[in-house]
Amino acid sequence: MQFPASATMTGLDLRDYCNAEKGTQKFQVCLAYIVGVMDSYANKALVKADFFCVPEVIKGEQIQLIAQKYLDSHPEQLHYVASSLLVEALGETFPCK
Repeated sequence: MQFPASATMTGLDLRDYCNAEKGTQKFQVCLAYIVGVMDSYANKALVKADFFCVPEVIKGEQIQLIAQKYLDSHPEQLHYVASSLLVEALGETFPCK
């Protein structure tokens, strides 16, 4: 299945949602997107490598803060697909040993 570029969330889009005020619908979109990426990654059948090793107990808001920090620190990458940037952020924060 192919999606047009406009159907893909970019880092710029995700940063906009994650920088929204907590409790707003925009902020909830940020958290929902992050949880969706994490759920997809948790299905190891879809992933051929361990790009990050998140602790067993972690809150969605902690991952949101990690993503937000990464996106704010790398404005040159915001045109890339948001899920790949989230994987990069988690890989830097929680590398596999």
